[in-house]
Amino acid sequence: MRNSHGIYTSTRSIIVIVALIVVNTCVANAQTFITKGFTQLSFDNATQEVHQSIYNYNFAKADTLLRNYATKTNRSNWSTLIYVNYYWWQILTGNDKDKLLRAKFNAGTNEIITNLTTGKNKLTLLSNENLYVLANAYAFKTRLNLLEGEYLKGLLNLNKSIDYIQKCVGKEDVFEAFTIQTALLYYFVEYSQINKPITRPYLATMPAGSMAKGIALLQKGTKSTDAIIATECTYFLAKIYGEVEHNYNKSEVYCLTLTKKHPDNIAYQMNLYDCYINQNKHTEAQHTLIAIHRLSKTLPNLTPAQRVCFINEAKKHSEAAYLKESKKK
Repeated sequence: MRNSHGIYTSTRSIIVIVALIVVNTCVANAQTFITKGFTQLSFDNATQEVHQSIYNYNFAKADTLLRNYATKTNRSNWSTLIYVNYYWWQILTGNDKDKLLRAKFNAGTNEIITNLTTGKNKLTLLSNENLYVLANAYAFKTRLNLLEGEYLKGLLNLNKSIDYIQKCVGKEDVFEAFTIQTALLYYFVEYSQINKPITRPYLATMPAGSMAKGIALLQKGTKSTDAIIATECTYFLAKIYGEVEHNYNKSEVYCLTLTKKHPDNIAYQMNLYDCYINQNKHTEAQHTLIAIHRLSKTLPNLTPAQRVCFINEAKKHSEAAYLKESKKK
């Protein structure tokens, strides 16, 4: 029993570490409406509008935009991925008590994978657009597996996602949406090799990692004229500097950028709160916590389930901060 438990724990560790490569909270970061299609370096206005609504926690508006889109265009792999992203945000924010959205989420990812990997498409060279869609479909499946504690399934889907992400490397200048995926791949391959020796055999077949190159790509992405790419790159720099490198001073810069741009985004506010706590900026942390509770109670487009979810999350963050302070005494 001990050995089997050790294998399970090791497998879980590998998945959780390497999953950071594909866990784009916004793996969502960049889907494109078929009405105008994909331009080489940005996403069209319709896509931007949907994502801005989600970033601002205006899920009702995002739902309306998606419904309007569905009536105007034929179903496509792109449009399916947009819906999968929307379902994911609903699941993350506690709005899936009856699991119906999870069923739709799974149906959407399975549809994309079937469309692009079976039949005649199995032998067709993937376009950049379809490569992006397929990598993200598997990444979404990985994220739900991790959320539900299904680590072995997560490993299988993670492997598939990384297979496709590796094909994105070096294409950032002709398809800017690849910036985030390849930046995280570069960063976490080297990080894992240095800090998580157990992952080295798993990472041996991947492109050479470079934490510096990953950071540089993300920093370049923050200056993108595409709002989605700029937001996602800012988010991942905040997370890497805060949760991986523990450089909270640098993390704060990116957290503040996000909260100023999207003040109603409670997840961004919680990241800022944690950043303040880790710098012993207790006054700023308290102000941020008050803002989180206010938003959880007053944002007009949240469901009762979402309000409870955010209040509970705020409680967990504040309790963690209290325990951290208690240990110092």
